[in-house]
Amino acid sequence: MTFHPHMKSDFHGVTILGDLRSRSWPGLIADVWDVECDRHAGGEYVSQAPRLFVLLESDEKAAIDVMASPVAGSRASLRVEAPLCFIPAGMPIWSSLEGPGRLKHMDLHLDLDVIAARFVDRFDVAALERPRLMFSDERLLPLARLIALECQNPSPIHELYGESLVSALLTLIGNVSPTPQSGRGGLERAN
Repeated sequence: MTFHPHMKSDFHGVTILGDLRSRSWPGLIADVWDVECDRHAGGEYVSQAPRLFVLLESDEKAAIDVMASPVAGSRASLRVEAPLCFIPAGMPIWSSLEGPGRLKHMDLHLDLDVIAARFVDRFDVAALERPRLMFSDERLLPLARLIALECQNPSPIHELYGESLVSALLTLIGNVSPTPQSGRGGLERAN
């Protein structure tokens, strides 16, 4: 069975520029969007898969406010300094932009079945249940940007390249613990 994130979205004031650029690797689907936003653009989004939202580029005026509720309350403003947002499966999220502008973002949809099979019990599943509405991570962000570049590359590099990026990204998101070492490591001595 093929993984599909089943994302529901209802947005206004957003014009999609060009074609969606998307790639999939074991454990993840990446979608890169280039959009033009009107003043007071916004939307409501919910995905049945956990996802990492990455703000890749934006005009100065096009910062995105992300909220866990449509009513006034806590907001996280995604900007170049803090461009990451992790949203657990099934969690509705609302967004709004005060000023008009252009931005590029990426959604990384995580396939829980593949992740569970791949990392067995070393993956911190609880990490996928904690929302993080605005953050930066100097290890995670470069990997996400490289995945975005690979989505946009008209001549993609060998699949192993993307799979390696995805493995590294999933390892960081899930705080994957190292495999226990059995016995001593290293080479055996020659007699």
